[in-house]
Amino acid sequence: MRAALAAGRAACASLALGAAAAVAAGLAADARLAARARQGPVFKSGVEVIAIDVRVIDKDGRPIGGLRPEQFEVSIDGRPRRVVSADFVEYAAGDGVRAAVGKPEDVRRPRFSSSEEAAAAPSPGRLIYLAVDQGSFKPLAARGAMEAARRFIDRLQPGDRVGFVAFPAPGPLVEASRDHAAARAATAQIVGRALPLKSDGLDKNVSLGEAIDIRAGDAIVLEKVLARECAGLGPSARPACELAVRDTALAVGHSAEMQATRSLAGMESIVRSLARISGRKTLVFLSAGLPVSDRSGRDLQFLPWMTSLGREAAAANLNLYVLHVDSGFLDAFSAENRTVSDALDRDLSLTSGGLEAIAGSGGGTLIRVVAGADHAFDRVQRETAAEYLLGVEPAQSDRDGRPHRIAVKVAVDGAEVRSRREFVLAAASRVSGKPIDPVRSPAPVRPVAAAFAGRPSLDLPVSVATWVMTARSGRHTVYVSADIGGDFAGPAGVEVMYAFTDAAGRTHAPVERSDILLPRRTGRPGSLAFAVRDELEPGSYTLRFAASDASGRSGWTDHRFTVAPRTAGTVEFSDLMLLEPQQGGEAMPAIVTTGALRLRAVEAHLEVAPLAPEAAVAGVTIGVASATDPALLVSESAFLSRGADRAAAWTAVAYLDLGELPPGDYVAVAIVSNGDRELGRVDRPFRIEGVPPQGLPFP
Repeated sequence: MRAALAAGRAACASLALGAAAAVAAGLAADARLAARARQGPVFKSGVEVIAIDVRVIDKDGRPIGGLRPEQFEVSIDGRPRRVVSADFVEYAAGDGVRAAVGKPEDVRRPRFSSSEEAAAAPSPGRLIYLAVDQGSFKPLAARGAMEAARRFIDRLQPGDRVGFVAFPAPGPLVEASRDHAAARAATAQIVGRALPLKSDGLDKNVSLGEAIDIRAGDAIVLEKVLARECAGLGPSARPACELAVRDTALAVGHSAEMQATRSLAGMESIVRSLARISGRKTLVFLSAGLPVSDRSGRDLQFLPWMTSLGREAAAANLNLYVLHVDSGFLDAFSAENRTVSDALDRDLSLTSGGLEAIAGSGGGTLIRVVAGADHAFDRVQRETAAEYLLGVEPAQSDRDGRPHRIAVKVAVDGAEVRSRREFVLAAASRVSGKPIDPVRSPAPVRPVAAAFAGRPSLDLPVSVATWVMTARSGRHTVYVSADIGGDFAGPAGVEVMYAFTDAAGRTHAPVERSDILLPRRTGRPGSLAFAVRDELEPGSYTLRFAASDASGRSGWTDHRFTVAPRTAGTVEFSDLMLLEPQQGGEAMPAIVTTGALRLRAVEAHLEVAPLAPEAAVAGVTIGVASATDPALLVSESAFLSRGADRAAAWTAVAYLDLGELPPGDYVAVAIVSNGDRELGRVDRPFRIEGVPPQGLPFP
């Protein structure tokens, strides 16, 4: 019998791993950056710190904003550690974030500025995966939970990306995207695949707890079950009844172990696939139960696996929510059970024990769902709207490659704190007196990569804007301009990383660059000027832009923009671009990023493309008007140039003298005409911010 059981376990594991491989293949499509180091991100901000994601919520589950580093208490193995920074990141603005109790503080946000959108930075949105263990649900038993899941998806914000996966196979698999309809439709495909714990032909009632005890050799429990199931039988029938009880115990234990193996293999695959996706993720795991033994024995000895899986979830930077859709109490009184176990509470605990172990070791949240899952999904919605990224300075003794317990408290009455419960920091060794990490240890995450993942110490201001040019062969040239920092006195080395994400949530391959940048002659004093161009097809995009300097400071911002033709009559226009007058030898124009000017003159550039060969442009006038009066205060006829191809775009350039204009808000206006007929106009708001500093080579 033992050989048969071993063979069954092997077959079950094989099936589970096959399903897990399919899950991994699908989820890996979202992995855009290198795998995360097990100990979590490490970045520098003056001192080496470890990053700890912390959710601080009130009694209603709403995130509490406005907390300062000194309001957090962090201890590692019971010993206090210094909190260097506390950055508040809102993933879903408007989902119930409230200010901290006590003195209000301005919430630190990624700095954002664009002459297209003079507004606060858009929320980066959440990345959420719903994972359903359909092997744990009886047929049709998941229907109510899936209805609640659909309502949850309907309430997500447009910037949220949601994916859906069910296991074991076959089951729906939807990559995460802002196309919420795809994940919503997948919920209707869930069919419970759980099999009865008892095999056909076995008529003895043996609960899961009793099966575990009997298989563990507990003679007292065996005698109790025999007395109940074989009561009134004569000596001739008694042996057959005893054998049936033992067979039933074997079948129950075996079936529970097969179910748990499939569930763990599937969930492990999902966690490891999500670990390859950079940044913070939320995993909502729905299960009807994951049994684990509460005593030593032969069956369901999965606690080490479950604990390890929870640790992997924490290391993968997951917000882990485990929803236990518990029908065990009602099932105990169903018609198929002739008697109710006198240890019903223990049986219910066994089916939830594995879920508790995973959520506990992963710093996650276990929510029991008995009569409707809406309250559980509402909790997920509220709690994931925002969180803190703490920069904590470790001690040298923490760098030993071993697990360390971590505890986070906050000095706010009534606040509840959620965070990972342990971390592992790679061990250090010494060669020639210098500390180094062994080759086998993961390399620390570079500051620019940590910032790009949305996990920076936001101490390097970054402002970004985009300009869309006319289309060529169906694609548009897009210029990206950035102001980086605010205290640079001269040229400095900077690392940048940027990527575009389209409306469906597909992210282009991130681009990394290391450049020596020159100080900006306009805009934020002491900032460095960066510009780059790319080509994009029409559509809506989010640009993630991150930067870090030589001292390890980092910052990032998200900028949403649209690539679309801007037409008027028979011509197409680009955005109107303002530039610092070039000094010669510059490979890329110094584009005015924020719309703030400290120059006495600017260059204005516009592209005008014909929509038909016979379309003609006689002239382009570019001028400046006040923000409240459309009359042009300054105007120039632009110089027009064009390639030999009659279908090519005209380029209009004008030099605008701003020396007589006082500080204030203005609008640059480009008017395109064909003789005495205006074909269209494009404008760009900007602001003059006083006289340039003395000694700078302003024109």
